[in-house]
Amino acid sequence: MVPPSSSSSDTLAFISGLFAFIDSLTKVHLRPETKTKLRKIREDLDKELKADAEKDKKEEVCMCIYEKQPFH
Repeated sequence: MVPPSSSSSDTLAFISGLFAFIDSLTKVHLRPETKTKLRKIREDLDKELKADAEKDKKEEVCMCIYEKQPFH
């Protein structure tokens, strides 16, 4: 579940911190299954965040076209 785009700055800070934490886990000895699961979750979340950002961008473009306002 992805939080609403209105809280994107909070979400970005959380995700950035989480990814930094996951990256630091290479210094910690974990079972290979755990590392694989963490990597898979990170990849899935990254894909989901990119898809959500693209969806928001498309909605913004559609709204600009609909309202005939300049696109940012």
